[in-house]
Amino acid sequence: MAQLITVDKAAQILGISKRTVYKLIAEKTIEAARIGGSLRIDPQSLPSIPNIPPKAIADSSISDTDFQGVQHIADNMSRELQQMKSSFTALERLINIPHRLSNLGIVSIYPPRRISPDTLGAIQAALQRATGEVHLLGIALRGFLWQDGNCYDIITKKLAESKGRDSINIKALILYPFGDAAKARAVAEGSPEFAELSRNPSKKDEFEEAFRESQLFLDIWRSIQNASKLQEAFPKKMKVKAIDMHPTVHMIQTTETMFVEVYHLGKASVNVPGVLIGGCVGEQVPMLQVGSESNLYTLLDASFNHMWDESNPFVKVTPLDSIKKELEA
Repeated sequence: MAQLITVDKAAQILGISKRTVYKLIAEKTIEAARIGGSLRIDPQSLPSIPNIPPKAIADSSISDTDFQGVQHIADNMSRELQQMKSSFTALERLINIPHRLSNLGIVSIYPPRRISPDTLGAIQAALQRATGEVHLLGIALRGFLWQDGNCYDIITKKLAESKGRDSINIKALILYPFGDAAKARAVAEGSPEFAELSRNPSKKDEFEEAFRESQLFLDIWRSIQNASKLQEAFPKKMKVKAIDMHPTVHMIQTTETMFVEVYHLGKASVNVPGVLIGGCVGEQVPMLQVGSESNLYTLLDASFNHMWDESNPFVKVTPLDSIKKELEA
């Protein structure tokens, strides 16, 4: 007698399902005996496929509906795997962002300075730690030169108390109030009526008068007045000049780090919370912090020195005393 086989083995030999084997056993098409609580089959008693009732074979086959269901599951699994792959790729890119930024020398990216306490806090902390030379570049530098500015007290305290290796000296460049660059910015920030005056040669005097009353001119004028007092109080530690060229960036630079915000002439056209409608500076542009060993730090440091040293005859740089005389004239 041949060795008895299990139902699983019989199903495998016949190429049908176990359920069909059990059905054939129940129909006496296949003879089986129960041994130790399990069914065992004599392989010699297995019928050939042609002798199995057609209905049994049909019952053991996969229907079109079953195939479509399996195909649907496979398609879903394929899509999910593709989504997982995309997610892993996106995650890998996200993880690599700090590495790539670090390679560029970018230490942090902060929200716009006027609407973010974190940005302001980082700048103040850098100024608190500062030693040696500090460079400031901006339109009016209100936060640093105005008595109610958010960094004014830090600067004055550092200037008054610093000495020896911990001493600082500040060089600040602001926008020359009588130049074309200042007028261009005033037009960009001003009303349509003010802009129309600027385009009408016959109303040049009227435009000049309106310009002297513009917010931009008044802001720079106030910065010059306060800067003069700082220079008088700290003649060896505080120097301020004005350039007749629109700065490309708002910049705060210490010997260890630099904060950079790209300047622009665009206006906010939608009512974003915390954003001044029509404002051109500081409301929507993020601020980068870069390390002193980065290429950006080196380039902007060279740019500042190029303007400060007055080595370029096409960049008009005016000392603060001369500007005061023009204002008082």
